[in-house]
Amino acid sequence: MKNQAYLFRLGELMKAEQGTRLSYMLNETEPFEIDGKNIFKPPLKTKITFMKLEDGIHAHIEDFSLPIETVCSKCITKFDQIIKIPSAERVYYFEKQRGSDIDEIDTFYMDMKAFTIDITEFLR
Repeated sequence: MKNQAYLFRLGELMKAEQGTRLSYMLNETEPFEIDGKNIFKPPLKTKITFMKLEDGIHAHIEDFSLPIETVCSKCITKFDQIIKIPSAERVYYFEKQRGSDIDEIDTFYMDMKAFTIDITEFLR
């Protein structure tokens, strides 16, 4: 099951002109779960901005902050550490990209039927 907090409906942006932006503050209080495993403890905080491009949607996160529980490799003691990422970006394309320079593993697409973008893999 997908975490709905990471699924953005962007139909409004699709109707807008190229260059239009929509911004959201994400302050997630539920654990981030992928394949039934908790990846981090809440809260995840970030600002995300979507901008319409000619061939896709540009997603930009800033001030990303999230606490994770980790284990010291020397003493095997658990401790919390906060991961901070000042800025990251990705393009979600409208149509399948072609060409020899396209990395299929790192290419993401918008769901054109529902006009949604799932940023789960982006945050992973």
